[in-house]
Amino acid sequence: MSKYFLYLFLSAIILPWSADSQDQPFHLNREGEILLPSQGYSVEFELLQRKAQQRHNTSERWKEFRSEHGDWYALWNDMLPSPNRLWGEGYQLPGFHSVTKLNHEAAARTALDYFSEILAVETEDLTMVGSRNYKGKWAVHFEQRYKGLPVLLSHTTVRITDGGRVFLLGSEYYPEMNISTTPKLSEGAAKVAAFTGLKLNAELSTEQDIVNEGMYVDMVGLAVLPYKTTKGIEYKLVYDMVLHLEEMRILRTVVDANDGTVLWRYNRVSTGINGKATASVKTQNVRQAATTEPVRDMYVNIGGTNVTTDSAGNYTSTKFGTLIARLRGPYARTINEAGSDAQITLTASNNRTYNLDWTNSNSTLAERNAFFNTNRTLSWIKSFDPQFDVLDYQMEITVNKTQNTCNAFWNGSGMGFYRAGSNCANTAEMVEVVAHEYGHGINQKLYEDMGQSFGMLNGSMNEGLADANACLLMDTPDMGVGFFNNNNPLRDLDNTNRYPDDVSQSIHTTGLIIGGAIWDMRQAIGLSTATELVHFAKYGTPNDVNTGIVFTQYFIEVLAVDDNDGNLSNGTPNSTDIVQAFLIHGIPAMSLLSIDHDAIANALANADIPVDVTVTPNSDYIQPTSVKIHYRTRGQGNYSTVTLQHIGGQLWQPSQWFQNMPGQSQGTLIEYYLEASEPISGSVYFPIEGANNPFVFPVGYTTDFLHDFESNHNWAAGDPSDNATTGEWELGNPIGTTVNGAPVQPADDHTANGQLCYFTGNAPANSAAGTNDVDDGKTTLTTPTFSLTGLQAPIIRYWRWFSNDLGASPLDDDWVVQISSNNGSSWVSVEDSNEPFNYWSPNVIVVSDYVQPSGFMRMRFIASDFDPGSLVEAAVDDFEVLYVDPVPVELAALSANRIDRSIAVSWTTETETNNYGFDVEYKLEQDEHWQKAGFVEGKGTTSATQNYAYRFAEASGQALQVRLKQMDFDGTQNYSPTVNVAAGALSFALHQNYPNPFAPSTRVRFELPEQLPVRIEIVSILGKTVQSYDLGSLDAGIHDVQLDMNGLNPGNYIYRLNAGDRVLTRIMNLAR
Repeated sequence: MSKYFLYLFLSAIILPWSADSQDQPFHLNREGEILLPSQGYSVEFELLQRKAQQRHNTSERWKEFRSEHGDWYALWNDMLPSPNRLWGEGYQLPGFHSVTKLNHEAAARTALDYFSEILAVETEDLTMVGSRNYKGKWAVHFEQRYKGLPVLLSHTTVRITDGGRVFLLGSEYYPEMNISTTPKLSEGAAKVAAFTGLKLNAELSTEQDIVNEGMYVDMVGLAVLPYKTTKGIEYKLVYDMVLHLEEMRILRTVVDANDGTVLWRYNRVSTGINGKATASVKTQNVRQAATTEPVRDMYVNIGGTNVTTDSAGNYTSTKFGTLIARLRGPYARTINEAGSDAQITLTASNNRTYNLDWTNSNSTLAERNAFFNTNRTLSWIKSFDPQFDVLDYQMEITVNKTQNTCNAFWNGSGMGFYRAGSNCANTAEMVEVVAHEYGHGINQKLYEDMGQSFGMLNGSMNEGLADANACLLMDTPDMGVGFFNNNNPLRDLDNTNRYPDDVSQSIHTTGLIIGGAIWDMRQAIGLSTATELVHFAKYGTPNDVNTGIVFTQYFIEVLAVDDNDGNLSNGTPNSTDIVQAFLIHGIPAMSLLSIDHDAIANALANADIPVDVTVTPNSDYIQPTSVKIHYRTRGQGNYSTVTLQHIGGQLWQPSQWFQNMPGQSQGTLIEYYLEASEPISGSVYFPIEGANNPFVFPVGYTTDFLHDFESNHNWAAGDPSDNATTGEWELGNPIGTTVNGAPVQPADDHTANGQLCYFTGNAPANSAAGTNDVDDGKTTLTTPTFSLTGLQAPIIRYWRWFSNDLGASPLDDDWVVQISSNNGSSWVSVEDSNEPFNYWSPNVIVVSDYVQPSGFMRMRFIASDFDPGSLVEAAVDDFEVLYVDPVPVELAALSANRIDRSIAVSWTTETETNNYGFDVEYKLEQDEHWQKAGFVEGKGTTSATQNYAYRFAEASGQALQVRLKQMDFDGTQNYSPTVNVAAGALSFALHQNYPNPFAPSTRVRFELPEQLPVRIEIVSILGKTVQSYDLGSLDAGIHDVQLDMNGLNPGNYIYRLNAGDRVLTRIMNLAR
């Protein structure tokens, strides 16, 4: 397969309506819904996901995986150590060269075992809940079980070719759970609690009260719900059930099995005799005239026996007698709420033809249209997916509903359509509306058949794919033309809506993002191919309450369907067009680049600050176009920007970038963040929050003391208020722990060539990660008292490690750092965050931002794990106090000027202390590195003004910079600010060749004062031109060329420079 351009790294129909807004149709009664905190879109969860993407993509665990397995890419879960989707070049499963119905589960489990570490799954906890073979590949889905109970929202999936090559996997497996499975609440009490907060006609106290009010509850059973907030995941034992209140209020409800709290509740209603049956129906949109079409899949009852019409509307029966035809069949049954149901009755004699014509005389247009277009949609699906059977039942379709107007719905098993009114058309008469609602049925039933008990969870995804179902059937981007009795569509899939810019509280509006991507794909690759990709991608069950994640999952599944060789790293037949179509709409909603960078620790005053960055695309075909560093003095003004240069590595692989940040003044704290850009999704930042959470480093600071813990500095491990039972602070050599390869406790300290640090308890080597982590409370590490008296602008820097995201309740526990200036009588918080950093990370604080510096300073570090229990480890190393030590030489002035072919530098000092002298350094405009021009001796220690001068040759005429490197007798160095010297005018000159004599080649250097055409000629002593080098038009400046005189006889030659109308000559000697 050729490699294609692949950028990987890779419900009701309508809207709320009111009398005040006649152009906005209403959707459903959403009263009583309680959504999960992570449901839909929020900036907080979006940020968590981006941080996870950055953290995992730059982790050693991921680098090792890719080093071993090749080109694989991942969409990471925000609070779990596993990839939500993992795709790449594929892996041939040994022993599975043919995957069939008999062995597909075994093949999938073999794949999961092989990739279990990166997927972070325990395969024995997984139960297969669905599978399907399509287009030469198998989709196999598993659900996690905890002590026999289903874990809601868990999902593990595998995609394998028929030939046994696994190329896509994914895991939402929740590790380290530890909760009781015995409910405190009875099932009956839970049913009553489920109605809490709903508007009802009577108060409910017992199950019988529910029945008395004409309602009922379908109890699904006990389950475990991972309840996710920005603070972390809490595992809750729950009752899962469905409340049936009324036709349009069927509420899937999850109730805490211990205290009766309703945790999640949402409305599942989205918003030999023969003849021929025909009907006058709409086949395009409601504004077009009805046409007579054959009616397929309709029962005709003759003499008490049913026969079914074929695709052309024909039927045949050997019975005779009473013939009864209704708009009913194996897949649909219409019910006319506004009157009697459609029916044709007649007496049928043998060997006769009875054509059955459905018209206004025996039916309503709503009945005919709903029945015809329901069967039409199902037949269309079966035409390219013959195995599709989840809607093979007689679906009830109620038309001409009288309770309201401007609406239609899918209620979990059937559809309903409302009469005309309020300036809206009859929704059953609208082909797109029928296909849209039927699309909801496809989404729900297909997902349920694949083991997703909640169906398609995400409302925006559900609406977008239901729109796509209708628009692909009709091959038009216009959804709901004529809904308001005009020629305008209700929604248009031919749009430029993007994620997250156009995310809305309306799921229909947000659904236009995925719908727009699908329509652009249809335009690019054709109707037939796009239709199949859109449909078969659902068998991968992309499903998440987070809209950005589910859109990204769907995008990956579309590519997986299109793949034809079990290798997603080399593209798919239509990947160029597919990717472009989705990226226009901001999908995939993930960072396409990751930035790896060691934070700058220190910088000398006024010296260039080197910045090294590695940028890794999350796809072979994404290439960074620029990398920048944005910096400023802490808290002051706008950021300045320097663009880094690409210095190594292919751009579609990890690539290295470098540039110097200009030197900064002594005593400043510099904030900075990095930005990497590519043309598809724009920019990513590191740290993720960019300017809102930059790195910080000190410039020209002096260390007062450093505790690297290679010896005992008398820190206090423990506090009387501590109550942790394990994982208490201790000093020593940490033993690293991991969960599925992800680090929990560090295996090494931070100090270069060191061994020791403080950490929260070692366990024996090879123990489980939680053997001696922090449990059941807090543990405190406190510094000894130290003094900052007399220190100018003191700051404190320490390196810390905190892991709270790899256990049972990720992100649930906080890292706290506090400072005191009164020997611990009171404390002020410096850090209080649940954000993990499973790596050594520096923090720099300005002491005066929190307390007044004193002689009685202390700091303390607190790690905790409170109920619910989790996996928490922390460590501290290299605690350092720094301050500003005034420079030994006070520079009053510095200047540099070009004089002929030299640079004259002069400078003045006001005072000098222990000054050994100055190196004069310069850097040409085109160079990256500074060069030493010379040394000038200093005056030692003096308070008198001193004047210095130095002159050095510089013939290039290029613009340059000059600086001084001041050196003390003890070796301390400081740099001056830089001064710029403009380019100078050059002379016309030809230099002696080098080497000379030579054999057989030499180099010739010459200077041009302006742009000129240049030719060099080699002339014999007899005046004959023996060689000529036409160099074209050259810019002003110094030039250097190599001359090769192979084949010429030894001896003297003249080399002549011709530049415009000017000529210079010299003599060279070609040796034997």
